[in-house]
Amino acid sequence: MSKIGRKHRGSPATRGLLAGKSHISERPPEVNLRQEIGHYEGDTVMGPDGRHCILMLVERVTGYVLIKKLSARNAEQAASALARLVIGLRGRIKTITLDNGTEFHGYKSVQSSSG
Repeated sequence: MSKIGRKHRGSPATRGLLAGKSHISERPPEVNLRQEIGHYEGDTVMGPDGRHCILMLVERVTGYVLIKKLSARNAEQAASALARLVIGLRGRIKTITLDNGTEFHGYKSVQSSSG
């Protein structure tokens, strides 16, 4: 008898794929070298109670961290918080690398609104 909902090793992810999202290997080389300021990585972090969630953007060279509290860990909340952070840094962000979590499925709306 197998466990229901358990991901089997080697099976494809079933959480939904982000169509059109660039793979991390397609980042410009200067991002990986960490010699140029303006390249950020984003992720969400859940609190220990499982109810609270924050969105973090970390600048790769300086370690500068931007944090926004989310009322829910979903694509709508993450896109809204990401847009607010991007507006605050207008002109200073060169790239943002996000993981493949379902909360970032709204990244295209942020990308198009930020130019």
